[in-house]
Amino acid sequence: AASEFDANDAKMFEAHLPMIAEESMILGGKKRIFQSYKCPIPHPGGGMMLGGISMEVTAQRLLERDRELFFTMTEDLLCIADFDDTLRLVNTAWEPLTGKSMKQMIGTRFIDLVHRDDIPSTRAVMQALGEGRTVRGFVNRYMTSDGRFRWLSWNAVPLVDEGLVFGVARDVTEQKEAAERLYEHNEQ
Repeated sequence: AASEFDANDAKMFEAHLPMIAEESMILGGKKRIFQSYKCPIPHPGGGMMLGGISMEVTAQRLLERDRELFFTMTEDLLCIADFDDTLRLVNTAWEPLTGKSMKQMIGTRFIDLVHRDDIPSTRAVMQALGEGRTVRGFVNRYMTSDGRFRWLSWNAVPLVDEGLVFGVARDVTEQKEAAERLYEHNEQ
């Protein structure tokens, strides 16, 4: 409530420095979130007064929360990458595959995890994405934390103007192995 604003005002006056604070209050029965920029201003008659501006960021924070929930609720691998093969955002489903946390994965090059035999086809898919084409059902192998490989089936959509690719991958290793066993069985 207003006490959050008041507490931040007091901190700013005490420090005699500008500050940026995220503050909330109940308005119309709903929580509203504000990004406040505050600075102490000397008063002509002595003392200090508050100068600043607050912008409501409730909708933005709710979207961020929703994105976070969406990214963590699926077992599929979700990512946003750039056309230089760098992962910009991944979900928690990458952790069991790579043995690395989400934070450790961000900034890594996904091509370094691709099986060497699948690098040419992966590069061709990235080229198609760079030309603005959506990709569905592209399958390649990714190295796991223990050095083995898992088959992943990818769907990806490019935002060429922003240099980004949004991808979703599903582990299809069991299906590939079952199909292989069936093929071998039928060959006998």
